[in-house]
Amino acid sequence: MKFTFVILFLLVVYLSVYFSLTIANLWILLSTFSVVHIGLFQAYREKLSLKFYLLCSSLHLFSILLMNFYFRQT
Repeated sequence: MKFTFVILFLLVVYLSVYFSLTIANLWILLSTFSVVHIGLFQAYREKLSLKFYLLCSSLHLFSILLMNFYFRQT
């Protein structure tokens, strides 16, 4: 139950920060990405598979870049 609550809380915080900012500001998105992933790594490092974590991080970075290009405001 605690694990689900933490994941949902991080997801809500991350999405609220993401959509409250100007979407084209990639540096703020990447800093938010790093904060979220540092928190996840610190919370679950005992049960964390390095390969799975690296895969999720790379997919997450890829999705940030795609969303940044898709929602780019000129």
